[in-house]
Amino acid sequence: MSDKEITLKIRRRARRKQLAVRRDQLRTALKASGNMDADVKKVWVKALRSGEYNKGKGTMCRVDNKGGYSFCCLGVLADESIDTDWHRLDSTNHRLGRDGASSSLTGDQREKVGLSADAQDELAVANDLGLRFSTIADAIEECL
Repeated sequence: MSDKEITLKIRRRARRKQLAVRRDQLRTALKASGNMDADVKKVWVKALRSGEYNKGKGTMCRVDNKGGYSFCCLGVLADESIDTDWHRLDSTNHRLGRDGASSSLTGDQREKVGLSADAQDELAVANDLGLRFSTIADAIEECL
């Protein structure tokens, strides 16, 4: 095995450990944040597991130059449960938002679905650090 292959193997192992720690932190934070609306949770978890949403980060929804969409886990929640349309927030990086929100839900939106600000923050960080939608869905289902 070459030095490059060894280095790559070490980096992959460290990344898996980092994601496992993040997953555990997410579950702990969600358990402490209380319960969300059961019907909304069911729809959200199903959507995260569906494979219909391309995973993105940094903003709830982004459209690329070819018209493809990517969503963070909060964007999936907004797309499934918030009754407003996506709109362009700027023309340079193709971010989309709802009711002026781009990277997180507004207080009114969170209240509607029963999601605390702390839970939202933890979900955004977990999403942007690379946890898969399926892992996030498991944590939501188990802990919220």
